[in-house]
Amino acid sequence: MATSNEKSAYSIPATKRPDGTWRKERKVKEGYVPQDEMATYESIGKKIVKNQSSSMPPGLVVDTTESSKAKSKAQKKNEQRKLKKQLKNQPSPASHDNVQNAADKLEKCTIGNQPTSTDEWNKPTPDHSQLSDSRKRNIQKKLRQIRELQEKLDSGEIKELNAEQAAKVSKKAQLQKELAGL
Repeated sequence: MATSNEKSAYSIPATKRPDGTWRKERKVKEGYVPQDEMATYESIGKKIVKNQSSSMPPGLVVDTTESSKAKSKAQKKNEQRKLKKQLKNQPSPASHDNVQNAADKLEKCTIGNQPTSTDEWNKPTPDHSQLSDSRKRNIQKKLRQIRELQEKLDSGEIKELNAEQAAKVSKKAQLQKELAGL
């Protein structure tokens, strides 16, 4: 866009801005291209994507003839078979009721002298030897914390117990009984 004068100096002619004011004529060196006229930089990746105008995978040859779109008789039969299989494999509401009835009957069945309901299985056994050492340690830890709270209260470090601390102290007798039972 730069033009040469009679003195062999290059210049950009005055132009009108969108708001109506005029830009001054500017003197520039030979070969200068204004920023507005420069092509924007385009990375290699963008160029590759731009060149791949189709959304098809590279190397795929698309046959646009109608013969490739029309399905053969065998393909149509295969599709119908697949649809029938899918419909057959979907459970119907009636079969769901049958399954539910069978499940109810199985719950009522007994084998030998085993209890029939699951509640009888879940009852805790009276044998206390099965309680783990971790439960004992847990109770001992709680009792130790209660003891520490009472010592702090007696020494005056704590003026009042909050709700959680009071609830913990109130469970002391219950925890001692449980520990003695173990």
